[in-house]
This record gives sequence, C-alpha cells and structure tokens, in this order.
Amino acid sequence: MRCRLARIGIYALLAFCGCAGGAVPAVQQVFACECLSPKSPSEELKRAAAVFSGEVGDIKTEERSFVVEIKVEKVWKGEIPKTIVVQTSKLASDCGYSFALGRKYLIYVYGGEPFTVSHCSRTKPLESASEDLKELGEGNQPK
Repeated sequence: MRCRLARIGIYALLAFCGCAGGAVPAVQQVFACECLSPKSPSEELKRAAAVFSGEVGDIKTEERSFVVEIKVEKVWKGEIPKTIVVQTSKLASDCGYSFALGRKYLIYVYGGEPFTVSHCSRTKPLESASEDLKELGEGNQPK
C-alpha cells in the first residue's frame, strides 16, 4: 500500500509540474576539463607548433572562444611575428585558458593557424615560468 501511495504522489507531482506550466527540470551533463600532466619544457617544445612569450594586448569574445592578441617579446619555436592572435575556448569543459589583459605569458600553442591555447599546455604567466625559461634558454626576437 505504501509503495502505491508513493507512486501516486510522484505521479501527482509530475502532473502538477506539467499543469502549472513548469516543465520537469532537465538534467544537464557537466563535463570538467581533464588534462594529462604536461611533459618537460623541452619535450613540450618539440610537441608544440610554436612557443613564445608576450603581453596580452586585446581580448575579443566570439561565440565559443576568446580571440587573444599577443604582443610577442621572445620566440623559442616557430616563425612568429611581433603581434599574433591565438584562440582559446570560452568553455571550462573544453579546457580554455584564462588570459588577462596586460599580463605577460609564456605560451605553448598547438595546431595550425589560428593557433589554440589550452589549460592543458604548459602556458602560464611569465612570472611563474622560471623552470621553463631556464630549460628553454634565451629565445629569439619575433619576425
């Protein structure tokens, strides 16, 4: 008898939600960013399409991504101009990287242009990149 009353109560609740104009709340899946630990700076240098440091000059918002303009200061890999644009996802679940306007970064990019930056790379604020900079060496001026 108790089970039947419980079922009736559930059906009544569902009917009320439907009749009151409200819908039964949908369950939304949430995915967290999961990364493998990045390898050493020299190993990531080999894997990356380009590695450079620079200051964020502009950040534009697109539908699914941020477009970030970097004023390049040093280059360790790639034919990188003095100003370059990189993209990163707006979605934390896609491991998008959070850049701050005016802050300097050591950036590891992957893929072809437009280059993408991920939270899963060794990209980091320049003041936190001493281990990387020591291993990478001096770097070159942008083209």
